[in-house]
Amino acid sequence: MAETKEIAEGMKRCSQCGEVKPATAAYFDKKKSVQSGLTAQCKSCISERNKKYNEANKEKIAEAGRKYYAANREKIAEAGRKYREANRAKIAEKDKKYREANPEKIRERKKEWHAANREKIAEKRKKWYEAAAARVRAWLRPRKSPRG
Repeated sequence: MAETKEIAEGMKRCSQCGEVKPATAAYFDKKKSVQSGLTAQCKSCISERNKKYNEANKEKIAEAGRKYYAANREKIAEAGRKYREANRAKIAEKDKKYREANPEKIRERKKEWHAANREKIAEKRKKWYEAAAARVRAWLRPRKSPRG
């Protein structure tokens, strides 16, 4: 990289890998504070550096995310509600495509859930039958005839 060869107009050398690439937003991130308006490192070098950092600091990043979520739970929930409300059709279409493409996966997930929640299901069923029985008994009670 010590070589100082002339670089053609519209091209830029990455300060990290030394490759000469087109000086466009497709190859370099934008940075208003420098004359060229582009970062010194190309996008692929920045991406590689970020991957290494994320891999080396996985737990630190996860902890920061958990702290942020705990501190902003309501804000995050509200943003989710607004998004779902504004994109109902888009979400419904995406869900429909997923259901059509993955019926076996869904069936298997339901099967696993039912196996893991047998007691919960039995309790719900019991409550429903008790309520239904009360409704049936009320319906079957002798009613006063309007004729007296």
